[in-house]
Amino acid sequence: EGSCVRGIKTSSTEIGYLEQFVNKWAIENNIKPIIKQEKFDKNLKVAIVGAGPAGLTAALYGRRANKSVLVLDAKGYGGQIINTNKIENYPGLPNVSGFDYATSLYNQVKEFGAVIKAETVIRVEKDKTVVTNKNSYQGKAIILATGAENRKLGVERETEFVGKGVSYCATCDGNFYKNKIAAVVG
Repeated sequence: EGSCVRGIKTSSTEIGYLEQFVNKWAIENNIKPIIKQEKFDKNLKVAIVGAGPAGLTAALYGRRANKSVLVLDAKGYGGQIINTNKIENYPGLPNVSGFDYATSLYNQVKEFGAVIKAETVIRVEKDKTVVTNKNSYQGKAIILATGAENRKLGVERETEFVGKGVSYCATCDGNFYKNKIAAVVG
């Protein structure tokens, strides 16, 4: 519990929301936000930006090397692959959904002791500080595993049919369309 203007009592959750609102406003108005520096671990070795397969794999190897690891991703975990209906081309995992694959990888990384936080990274500073919408963290090393974003056409119902006929990776999904009529854009 904390107190606010005129002695009104507020919960730490309410203060957190207020802090987020003020920081968002500051960023939108080109003012340096006031973000608390969380000392996640004074011996933080590796901060990883991105929790898709590359970021989670880096976290797994970091933990196997007995390094303290923090993974940050705005959406939580999984990256683009979490939306993939069916993965057929990953060795040892035939016919797995992207969601199941990402969740399995996430669970494995958590079991090894990595910390994964759903926070939006705003910037990475030269002193190896990662500033997010909630905190800032300083590590000995920063790994950027931010992935890619598909370039959408913007046609009607495109989003609805992603993974059900609309694909963004010919190498990954081309085999699903073998001997079928298909259109390729780009």
